[in-house]
Amino acid sequence: MMLAGLPMHTYFIVCQRLLHLLLLLFFCTGFCDGKNEKGGNTPEGYTVCPRLVSTDTSVQITSRDNENALRGAWRELSGLAASPTQKRRSTSAPVFYAIADGGKGASFGIWDSLTGIRLRTLRLPNKIIFNNTDWEAMAIGPCGSSNDSQTCVYIADVGDNFARTSGGDKTHRDHTIEPYRILKIKEPVLANTKDMDLIPETDIEVLPFRYDQETVPPFEGPYHDCEAMFIDQVGSGRREKAGDLYLVTKWSNNKALDRTRLYRIPVDAWSLSLSSLETQRNENPYDVDQYYTAKTVGTYSKRSQLAKFDWVTSASMSFDGTVIALGNTVETYLYLRCPGASVAETLARGNTKYCLRYKNPSQGQGEAFTWMPGDQQSLNIPEGRNKPMGYANYDYDIDRTTQICPVVKEVEMELGTFCLDDLGNEYPPRRCRAQSEFPPLAPIPPPTNSPNMLR
Repeated sequence: MMLAGLPMHTYFIVCQRLLHLLLLLFFCTGFCDGKNEKGGNTPEGYTVCPRLVSTDTSVQITSRDNENALRGAWRELSGLAASPTQKRRSTSAPVFYAIADGGKGASFGIWDSLTGIRLRTLRLPNKIIFNNTDWEAMAIGPCGSSNDSQTCVYIADVGDNFARTSGGDKTHRDHTIEPYRILKIKEPVLANTKDMDLIPETDIEVLPFRYDQETVPPFEGPYHDCEAMFIDQVGSGRREKAGDLYLVTKWSNNKALDRTRLYRIPVDAWSLSLSSLETQRNENPYDVDQYYTAKTVGTYSKRSQLAKFDWVTSASMSFDGTVIALGNTVETYLYLRCPGASVAETLARGNTKYCLRYKNPSQGQGEAFTWMPGDQQSLNIPEGRNKPMGYANYDYDIDRTTQICPVVKEVEMELGTFCLDDLGNEYPPRRCRAQSEFPPLAPIPPPTNSPNMLR
């Protein structure tokens, strides 16, 4: 190739194109030589937004308990969490947990995801520290650094309607005895429990917290209503850990005013939690001065899509950590989280936008959503008696997706080692580390009929 005599800017463009070509050839070694091991038509190493391929509402949930006192307990579900480890022996179907809204008792149910039959109701000890003031969200995932192999169920007692209607100035809770709090419960073993069993106090921790929110516009006070919580399953972002919890606040249509915020409760915060020893020592063990202070993460401006997201009623992260779902009573929005990207970068980076939006399969007053194991399905169940279980089925197709994460790789150059994509764009080194430490979801064929695929 003869480059002599070319203008400087043309010479630069030619060199840049050559560099991109060389990088693309370099990337194709190992990434472009065939299909991924799970099938589909997405090369191994790519992370893509899922595509909705079908929905199913053919099965109803059993909303009645055997006990007379709890017959109406499951008509107002406010949280779901599918177990990644537990299955019903007779159907081999995953089980899921659910909680009911405030005033329905301190208990949670266990259901068969194939038939919708309630298998167990497990109760929490009757103490003020475990009361259901306003349970609004549920999650399941790592218990944290204390036991990385253990799975825990998390319940968020965070509802506060007065806060939402007053702009954050008022609260309906007495925060000296009924603070905002997260309950962490060791996941029960289905085979070791019976219906209406009490959960041992030694399996429960409680973390009271407050929001770090000054009274500055658009806020009129420090309080928030909240119905959405999810757990970071992998902790691939900067300063993030598996087991970190995130809360997304709720503001109504005429009160949103860019108030929606993402709050983080890191796994290290559980050093301030209350265990069974404190509950036995004191009827009201809460000490306001010892509450954890949850801080916002992300950036918020007039361009912030999250700040304008009103009436958030559900949230859940896929088990592989690559997709975060936010929902309201009508629709679900999916956000693609690229390897190495933080939760804040994914949801609250100013101009962040969802990669998939669809109407909830089971329509109604919907506040409960969960990913199913394998991330091929999600489940939503609205409020009401014996409501349809709404399954959404996904595939991961690079030719039909709306969003693809850039594939990055460490490249040795004269000036050092750089984390680059196939166009030569540079990324923080953690993006390259995360791509190798937390392999992205390999694409999978579209599921067949739901929930029969669980047979």
